[in-house]
Amino acid sequence: MFPKQPKVSTAGTIFGKIFGQPLHIEDMPESDTTPKMARLRQKVIITGNSFTTFVDLMRRTPFLSERVRNLGKLIWGLVGNRVIPACIGPTPTGTISFVGEGRGANFEKKTIEQGKYACFMIPDNWLDQLLKDPIMQFGGVVCTSSQARDYYNGRLSVDSLKLAYAFEAEALFAIEKVEAGWQPNEYQCQIMKEYPNGTLSLPPELWYESKSFVDPRPGETI
Repeated sequence: MFPKQPKVSTAGTIFGKIFGQPLHIEDMPESDTTPKMARLRQKVIITGNSFTTFVDLMRRTPFLSERVRNLGKLIWGLVGNRVIPACIGPTPTGTISFVGEGRGANFEKKTIEQGKYACFMIPDNWLDQLLKDPIMQFGGVVCTSSQARDYYNGRLSVDSLKLAYAFEAEALFAIEKVEAGWQPNEYQCQIMKEYPNGTLSLPPELWYESKSFVDPRPGETI
């Protein structure tokens, strides 16, 4: 049995000062069987499983491009090993967002270091959003995953959203080819128009190959 991955502490971080220390699902008392706690625990579990499923789809769906699948493989390792975990809480956009402290100004500095914190922030009504428009929320996972990729590579910058939208557009074009009758909404039409070839629409200086995630557990693969 592989060792349990350590919990991520927000002590001393900006995130910690605002939100405090995240409560991990295994810390929620199973002995508290009140209807309110039972509903909360179930909701958190389903939300986490839904997010994990989308990341799994991103890394394993054959009709998605190799770049999108590789993005999914990276995020699978980063989230699963709590390098960049997922948290439930309020977000500026009202939907799934990426939060990362610090940025690599010269694309040389490490951004994952002690005293810094990054996570996917998922609002508590995300399941309702997912049921209403699953493709929109899948695109949101792709978009935020690109930002997490930049953070992991020390390249989080003002241009990160351009790469994130290009990744999302690339995924949407692939979905459009296989999902009969699907019509992109106004937001999706805009980024698909701006990035008609997905990540290949980016200026050469904005594309880079990500460093790989190396699982610290012997024999484990992603």
